[in-house]
Formats: sequence, structure tokens, C-alpha cells
Amino acid sequence: MIDSTFRFGLCAFVACSTFAALAACTPAYDWRTVMNNDDGYEVAYFSRR
Repeated sequence: MIDSTFRFGLCAFVACSTFAALAACTPAYDWRTVMNNDDGYEVAYFSRR
């Protein structure tokens, strides 16, 4: 059986992750993408308008 503390932590993590994903999709954020071609990575930053 799964320990109740672990289950609560897992549910809290899923809820917070879902909220963060939905909040990030709102148009109130202005997304900027910074690319580094030398190292091959891309980072998306946001800033509130």
C-alpha cells in the first residue's frame, strides 16, 4: 500500500504542477525565448506586462 503521507505529497505536487501549467498559458505573460546555438539550448523566460 502507498503511505498516506506520500499520497498527499503526490496529490499536492500534481495539483501545483497543473496550476502552474495553466497559469503559464495565460496571455498576461509576455514570453521571450533566448537561444544559445553554441551549446544547443533554448530557454523561455516570461515577464508580466
